Amino acid sequence: MQRVVEIADRAVHLALTRGFVAVKEDGAEVARIPVDDIACLLLTGRQASLSTAVLHALMERNIPVVVTGENYHPSGLLLPLTGHCASKQRLDWQIAATEPFRKRLWQQIVRSKIIHQAVVLHNHTGNDHGLAAMAEQVGSGDPQNRESQAARIYWVALFGANFRRHADDAVNAALNYGYAVVRACVARHLVACGLHPALGLHHHNIENPFCLADDMLEPFRPCVDNLVFSLREGLTALAPPVKKELAGLLNHDLRVDGQTSIVANAVLTCCQSLAKALETGEPVLMLPQFGEN
Repeated sequence: MQRVVEIADRAVHLALTRGFVAVKEDGAEVARIPVDDIACLLLTGRQASLSTAVLHALMERNIPVVVTGENYHPSGLLLPLTGHCASKQRLDWQIAATEPFRKRLWQQIVRSKIIHQAVVLHNHTGNDHGLAAMAEQVGSGDPQNRESQAARIYWVALFGANFRRHADDAVNAALNYGYAVVRACVARHLVACGLHPALGLHHHNIENPFCLADDMLEPFRPCVDNLVFSLREGLTALAPPVKKELAGLLNHDLRVDGQTSIVANAVLTCCQSLAKALETGEPVLMLPQFGEN
């Protein structure tokens, strides 16, 4: 089972030693982690350093390195340049994808996200607050912006009338941390499938090199929300036990394509289905089925 490795606020140095990442502090080794056991290296502190040999070993294995900024928003993500033997061909497919095709895929993504938000609300409040019905109203490309409408209902219904997304508080920090972990997993599997994470279906910010990763992250966000809700009581800071729970989300069970898998594998299935859709021209995605049988 792979794991997310976080380097927080300690002045440590990471070096490569015979297939292991050795963590050293004041010249003494304090931890040793097999490189092949790492799903993602998360750098949340400001004092750590690492060797280029460690970076090279991680890139060889398609393991992302994430650097976070304030409130655990990702400020950088390092991925290998080559992750698939047919990367150039698949880049051509991405460039050639028509706008109607991209809109059909985005429709499926938004519908899946809202359905999962409805499941989260029903599980925790006993009422989906109309989100299941709203999901059925999502058109190609979401022209009515049902995603935004659902979000306005969802956050208040889940965390209360005083909750504001992106506020500087422990709940938002936990959400950002969880999203960063899953986003890195999405980016990793997109590259492994030969897809370029900058060429999005819907997201198109010219300053964002991971637009496609943000597109494919959307259906998985409610998994993070659900976990953060269960951890919210007494949550005043993003303590190590909370981070451990959030990092472990990649190993939680999730259904995709009619089968129960772990979140990390479900992400891979989704990315593979996107590559197939781009190849065949059939706008069909295998998206997660959170909370569904």
